[in-house]
Amino acid sequence: MFMGARAGRLGRIAALAVLVLAVGAAPGAGQGGGSVSHAAAPVARAAALRGAISLDGRLSESGWAAATPVTTFTQLDPREGQPVSERTEVYVLYDDEALYIGARLHDRGPVTSRLARRDAVINDSD
Repeated sequence: MFMGARAGRLGRIAALAVLVLAVGAAPGAGQGGGSVSHAAAPVARAAALRGAISLDGRLSESGWAAATPVTTFTQLDPREGQPVSERTEVYVLYDDEALYIGARLHDRGPVTSRLARRDAVINDSD
């Protein structure tokens, strides 16, 4: 009985985390009077993890395939509120111990970075 109650609690926590992700991804969310209605807001669903995954930066385990990716994102810069310019997929899994977030962030060009001091603003770097 304890595991059933715990799994139910973790399922509710996962649902709340997914709700936060979905609201955060909605265009105009939190801006009071945004143009997106609640019914039209993107929805993310957490899937129960079956089997094991490795936290190695890869999403190659079969457990990730059970999750439906969230793909409805908008950009902030340079065109706020417009669809993202690169394909983005976020996966949400949960088990009795944790909530797992995995993402595939596609980029057509090479990822670049400039060496800078901590907290420096670098405009031409990924």
